[in-house]
Amino acid sequence: MRHFQIRINILQPIHKEICVIFILFSALLPQAILRVSLHGRVLRNPLKRLITQIKLVNCYFFRNVTISLHKMIPRIYIRLVFILLSIVLTSFSSTVRGNKAETFSDYILIISSSCYADDWSTAIAKGIQAEIAKRDSSVFTRIEYADLTYNGTILSGRFSLQRTFILINQAQTNILTPTSIAIIGEEAWMIYRLMTFSEVWKKIPVTVCGVRPEIIANYPAYLSNQQITDKSLTPTVNTKGDFPAMFIHESGDEQTTLELINGFFPQTSNLVYINKKSYQDNYTLYMLRKILQHHPEIALTVLDGKNMSNEEIKEASLQQPEHSVILTRSYIIPQNWELQIPVFTLTDQQPKCKYIVGGSYTRIENLAAVTANAALLSSYSPEMANTISQKAVKTTELNKEAIDYFGVQQQAEKMQNVVYTNIPPSHFVKYFKNIAVILSLLSIALFFYLYRKRKHAHTQHILKSLERYKELYKEYQVIYENTPIGIALLNDRGDLLQCNTNANHFLFSMSRKGDTAFNLFTTPYFDRIVKKNVKRHHHVDKIIKCGQHYLRTIFSPIQDEETGQDNTLMFIIDNTQIWEAREEKETIHEIFNFAMEASSIGVVEYNLLTGEGLGTDAWYYNLGVIPGTPIFNSFINVLKDDQKEIEEFLQKAKAKEKEMYEGNLRIIVNGKTHWIRVRIKLTEYNPEKNRIIITEVTTNIDEQKENERELFIALQKAQESDKMKNAFIAKASTEIRFHTNEIVQLSTKIFEVQDQEERMELLSSLQENNEKLLAYISQIIESSKEESASK
Repeated sequence: MRHFQIRINILQPIHKEICVIFILFSALLPQAILRVSLHGRVLRNPLKRLITQIKLVNCYFFRNVTISLHKMIPRIYIRLVFILLSIVLTSFSSTVRGNKAETFSDYILIISSSCYADDWSTAIAKGIQAEIAKRDSSVFTRIEYADLTYNGTILSGRFSLQRTFILINQAQTNILTPTSIAIIGEEAWMIYRLMTFSEVWKKIPVTVCGVRPEIIANYPAYLSNQQITDKSLTPTVNTKGDFPAMFIHESGDEQTTLELINGFFPQTSNLVYINKKSYQDNYTLYMLRKILQHHPEIALTVLDGKNMSNEEIKEASLQQPEHSVILTRSYIIPQNWELQIPVFTLTDQQPKCKYIVGGSYTRIENLAAVTANAALLSSYSPEMANTISQKAVKTTELNKEAIDYFGVQQQAEKMQNVVYTNIPPSHFVKYFKNIAVILSLLSIALFFYLYRKRKHAHTQHILKSLERYKELYKEYQVIYENTPIGIALLNDRGDLLQCNTNANHFLFSMSRKGDTAFNLFTTPYFDRIVKKNVKRHHHVDKIIKCGQHYLRTIFSPIQDEETGQDNTLMFIIDNTQIWEAREEKETIHEIFNFAMEASSIGVVEYNLLTGEGLGTDAWYYNLGVIPGTPIFNSFINVLKDDQKEIEEFLQKAKAKEKEMYEGNLRIIVNGKTHWIRVRIKLTEYNPEKNRIIITEVTTNIDEQKENERELFIALQKAQESDKMKNAFIAKASTEIRFHTNEIVQLSTKIFEVQDQEERMELLSSLQENNEKLLAYISQIIESSKEESASK
């Protein structure tokens, strides 16, 4: 953040010898030290501030003083010490503006296109100044009014704006360049862009308030039809890059207000516009003519609000035909007029009289707040200033009194997002004093009545409470003596003060041998930590074993209301049955776990949303993880493909798209693969209560997979054996058939042949075929035996 200093001449015209001393002193210093920053950064070093003040004074007096130096030499040392001391004291003081010391972190210049007499622009300028002061009091602001007349030319506008900057420089010669500029109205922005500035001014971010987007985008198209016809108009797109600018839009007021008029008075045939011939008024007239081209049924009457007096405008308004509506922007309707004609406005400067119905526009405080925020943003971070336009929030305001006066309540009820003003007081507000007196008297009378009634009821309540207390005390004694819980009262030394029958039985058992009465701090049944906490009056809850009994003892501090002593209330609860049931349950759980582990069947039930659940050890072992591992981390050893399949099912179960899953998973542990059978079921679906319960059963099927593998190998061997057998049988069947045919043929020939030698040959062949046939039959029999043995 850049800082700026507003300086004042610390010396009035003084003796000319002092001036010469300043000149001599500054002349001895290097010129580089005397150079002041053109950007106006604060000189934090006291010596540099001192030198800067000397240079300012030298510049002031050098033009007016001429003196011979040799006459001042005898007195120079004394005056030098005095002057240096004064300057050092002054340099450490705060920076000042005028005669008041103030320090400002930033300087924002506010330039209004209009003059001070323009209520609307003046209100915006002062609103911006107030918003900046409210948001950051260290920022210095200054308002200047350029007074740019609409009827001038670009050249006259440049002269007028230049005169404003000259007045700024004359008014505060020691204020340096601002960190941000806020311009009100497009006219000042147009002229500001065309002025000749140094490079320092061109880098100052500008916030333009109350602009029209269509004017900023292409203002020559609008001005070419107006009186400003200077040919030097430059399109905005060609120049806005040289000026970092942010535009606060204000557009469409004429269109929305005409729609508002049509909504309230659809029979409107004549629109009377009072024009004060300011830039804003002329632009509004331009927009009205443009819009009314699409509404030929509505005539436009323009009254000269600048040259006509109020009475003349009033007379002209009263002479308007029926179904006329008055519209105004800068012209303010006098509150005492009797117009009988509805009036609409484009600003919130109008008095809330019964003839002004309302209008659609951007409120001054809203426009000022958005502009102040943009100006501060540009001042803090100039690099953030850009040409991105911002639109101020538009408000539709309706005058409740005027709506009632013209009888358009039904039309007003149809309007949305409106702000009602000038709401007439209700009957309750009108007659508030009378109602307040009557209510006060009734309240006093009611108070005395209720007081007497409450007093009587309170007395009866006390009597009934006393009787009820006596009854409850008797019931309490019965409960106290017969309650299954032991109750004892101990003092701060641990001695027993009072106890019921159940507590007396256990306290007698817990007393130290040889003691006639129970004492908490001497009994061996409580450890040192319990005794220490009871002594410190802390709440203690402890389980102890006394003989065959498991006792839950609770100690709670209590104060005796009569004596004020700190006592301890001791409760003794016999939890023997609970502990026995717990031990029995743990035994059953161990047996169940043993059975599940022995059968390699694991079971788990968990909440799919939170991961909380309970599972047997066998379930963890089947997944290859240590028991107690978080549920969602228990699937880390599952093969990635199988893990993905499980995750897909769980996602579908969470959406209740699938409720059952069954499949085999492969578990990789120490490089070995194990198989488990998994069955998962969605047993409860209640996401509203954050409960989606999953029940999962896993079974180790490593042995089954091994049997399947051996069976597969045996099946392969059987299939190979079957193939060999079939091949053998096919071959054997051919051979058997061949040898059988040979035997039949040889047997037939033996009876036909008469030659003995030939018959012997046939017999030999017959014998050979018989042997081969028997050999094949033997092989078939042996093969059948082996197959039956393998089965």
